[in-house]
Amino acid sequence: MPQKRNPMLLERIRDPDSTTLGVMHTATSTGVDQAYIYNLLSGQCAETAGAIGFLREIVSTMEIDEPAMRLSAGKHWSTTSALPDALVVSCNLSFHEAHEKVAQLVAAHEKAGVRDGKLCDDLVNKMPFGIPTSQIRRSLDPGEFVATMISPKGTSPAAREELALAAEKNIQDMKGELARRIRHVDRGIEQLLQEAKAITMCV
Repeated sequence: MPQKRNPMLLERIRDPDSTTLGVMHTATSTGVDQAYIYNLLSGQCAETAGAIGFLREIVSTMEIDEPAMRLSAGKHWSTTSALPDALVVSCNLSFHEAHEKVAQLVAAHEKAGVRDGKLCDDLVNKMPFGIPTSQIRRSLDPGEFVATMISPKGTSPAAREELALAAEKNIQDMKGELARRIRHVDRGIEQLLQEAKAITMCV
């Protein structure tokens, strides 16, 4: 999250979550003799619930500066990993050869002082890639780079939609499980009260 304005807020959210998850192994493991952490769990769970609520508020008010993120994504040749794929498909090169050509392209630009992912037509034309400069630019474009990541959990529109559907299903499943557990606890409390009442009547 390079654009976050106040990293301490998000670090504060992560801290109680990490602490709670860290002790859960000890709390549930049979590999230890005794685990004196039962007195910590209620407070840690409450802190985690509060942190999740805090995160919900942050997400709902989050502002995304897409132009700034696009500019940042194009810096330092971070999108060049897509160019070898284009060279392999279009020029019948091996991946090794394609990566070597891309490395030469980046090295030539860095040596010429052309940085931050900007292409110089003169430098590109001196290196026979076998594909038009426009295609090279398209491969390095941050927007195109994001849109073409079609692998599972990728960043393409189709992959993001699939992730959103999976997240929605996961939320519904968790709501159903939470409701089931609440009913189970309510029945347990009711039964305990009935048994306590029966005991007091027998005394």
